[in-house]
Amino acid sequence: MRAAGLFPTLILGCVLASSLAPEARAQHGPPAPPAPPEFPFPPDQPRPPAAEEPPYADRPSTRNPPPPPEAEGTVPRVGGPNVGWSALLSSPPACALTVSAGMVLAGTAGGTIHAFHAGSGVELWRTDLGAPVTGQPVVAGANVFAGTSTGNVIALDAATGQRGQVARCGAAVAAPLATDGQRVVAATSSGLVKVFDAAGLLPRTQIQLGAPPAIAPAIAGGLVIVASAAGRVQAYDLERGLERWSYQMVGGTVGPMLVTAAAPQRVHLGSAAGTVVALDLANGRERWRYSGNGVIRGLAGAEGRLIAASAGLTLVELDRETGSRIGTSMLGGVPDGAPAFCAAGAAVALEGGRVELLNAELQRVAMVDLAGTYSGPPVAQGERVYIGLRQRLVYCLRF
Repeated sequence: MRAAGLFPTLILGCVLASSLAPEARAQHGPPAPPAPPEFPFPPDQPRPPAAEEPPYADRPSTRNPPPPPEAEGTVPRVGGPNVGWSALLSSPPACALTVSAGMVLAGTAGGTIHAFHAGSGVELWRTDLGAPVTGQPVVAGANVFAGTSTGNVIALDAATGQRGQVARCGAAVAAPLATDGQRVVAATSSGLVKVFDAAGLLPRTQIQLGAPPAIAPAIAGGLVIVASAAGRVQAYDLERGLERWSYQMVGGTVGPMLVTAAAPQRVHLGSAAGTVVALDLANGRERWRYSGNGVIRGLAGAEGRLIAASAGLTLVELDRETGSRIGTSMLGGVPDGAPAFCAAGAAVALEGGRVELLNAELQRVAMVDLAGTYSGPPVAQGERVYIGLRQRLVYCLRF
């Protein structure tokens, strides 16, 4: 009987719960909306406009995707009033930069030649040579020439970077190339010096040396002049490869070699013994000698003067014809290579990553701390100075 009485009670409770359910749902918010139909917009109802696709030129390239961004802090960028622009290379530069016809050329250890607009730093082109570049590129006519570690001299179109003729040297090109605009000279690690026509890279002659050249060869007066690390300086006939003269320099040779093609024709060289000599281009006779107090780190010429960068923290001004000392300027550090001269003054790279900018009287006007390691001495054109760093950077500095 107790179970029979319980059953009507349960039925009454269910009825009351169902009648109160709408009020309970109202207290907890509106019911969830129904699931949208598979086609929510009937044919006669316009659909919302789709997101407009960006123009083709603004879409990311899938054929040549941009390189991944550098991690912050891994590539230092230097600013300031003396920095015109900076550019990032695909790999560390392997040699000094080349400035010619409004272009800055950088050869890299990864085998790429980069060409930048000298004024703005915009990259004009880049070309992969397939092997590390081993010397400063040179420009002759409408072509850029570069040597590689695989023993090739490769011609590139200066306007587009398109590859042209290739000349094979048999061993790695061990020094920067030399050119007089008509011929290109390459010196190899085996001591072989090869002379090519700039037009077509056709071989003209070759010279076998006892040791590889330590610095870039030079061409002047129908001669090609080479210098070894031991200080042996030799001049050969450019057409037949016959030796014309030789000279033994005490203390070895330090580049670059400066040759004056106009009268008086001279070959100027510095040494680790602190001396600077001037040799007669025609016969190799010593015309004058200057002895300093520190290793000569590099030479540069400017308006009848010869400027020697010394490890004694000085720039020594010499009369180019007589070798007499004109003056001495103190530097803020040890020079790391030859100074670069332009219309506004001179630039000297100092050990430790600083570049000192000097006016025409060789007085300091600015010091720029680039915080890197140089790939070679600075080069200058007009009122701008260009230098490459092993940190994959190229800087344009201004006075």
